[in-house]
Amino acid sequence: MSAWRPDPCLSGFEALELPFPDDYDGPVVATLVRLPAGEAPRGAVLYVHGFADYFFQRHMAERFSAEGYAFYALDLRKHGRSLRAHQHPNFCKSLSEYYADITRAIAEIGEPVLLAGHSTGGLVCSLYAHEGERRADVRALWLNSPFFDWRLPAWKLAQLHVGAALGRFCPFLRDDNALRED
Repeated sequence: MSAWRPDPCLSGFEALELPFPDDYDGPVVATLVRLPAGEAPRGAVLYVHGFADYFFQRHMAERFSAEGYAFYALDLRKHGRSLRAHQHPNFCKSLSEYYADITRAIAEIGEPVLLAGHSTGGLVCSLYAHEGERRADVRALWLNSPFFDWRLPAWKLAQLHVGAALGRFCPFLRDDNALRED
């Protein structure tokens, strides 16, 4: 039985916590958010946020609803509403870890979805539509500024490769300036 509750971040929305087996950080949840609405003749949308992000775009949900869609958004594990104190924020060892979150969300929605993704969420949605467990339930993709590749000069790409190699041995090493655009 679903335990939808008022969403703590957006008034008028509801949230449902989706628990998963523990991973390398301990207990894990994803959070499905919905805008309760009446009829949805065009079906359902499932929105997936980008890196270091979560769902907060009320205007997007209201627009999809006005266009005849039931709107759902997913705060992936270790992001936004799903982040727990014991976890490393926004951390995964493989993007495929998010597939379980999407699979459970689609199962909860109970119908095929228009899978919508922003930034790295666009990459995750594209990969899921290609190889996810419920890919047959993805009617279409809607991608907003999807992250598919690094657009960096060669010297910065070299730094990226060094960082990736370091990450294999020190996964929680961090550079607080890494996301700055100098």
